[in-house]
Amino acid sequence: MMTAATSSTYRRLALVAWTSTLAGCFTLVASGAWALPPTQVERGRTVYAERCAACHHEELLGRGDALPLTGKAFETGWSRRSTRELFEVIRTTMPLAAGNSLEEAAYLAVTAYILAFNGATTGAAPLVSTTDLPIGSVSRAERRTPGAPAA
Repeated sequence: MMTAATSSTYRRLALVAWTSTLAGCFTLVASGAWALPPTQVERGRTVYAERCAACHHEELLGRGDALPLTGKAFETGWSRRSTRELFEVIRTTMPLAAGNSLEEAAYLAVTAYILAFNGATTGAAPLVSTTDLPIGSVSRAERRTPGAPAA
């Protein structure tokens, strides 16, 4: 049977765990330790080439009405928005007139590829639908080598 004291202790432990997790996320971002798995980025590159490049250009520069997904325009529009927002916009609106037509993993991979192309590092922390980090903290367009995602 849980007493009021036991319940209070569990709440405090939960709060400490939640705060530690949140602080860990900020530490990962600030230290640059949050990094996308190369396999997710590579799958994103493949999906992007097949489903996105015709409109958004092979170098993510945009074409016609398709907005650029790299460079100053991308940074200006997205640096204060989150990885989750980018994923949701891509998932619900792309391909044009066919949002939600791909599997979730494909949308996550394309989002990871766009972030990597813009300077997010590769490593072991996969992008998931609940990843909610400021894009400006994980992606730096000026660090990207033209033509390839950041290593």
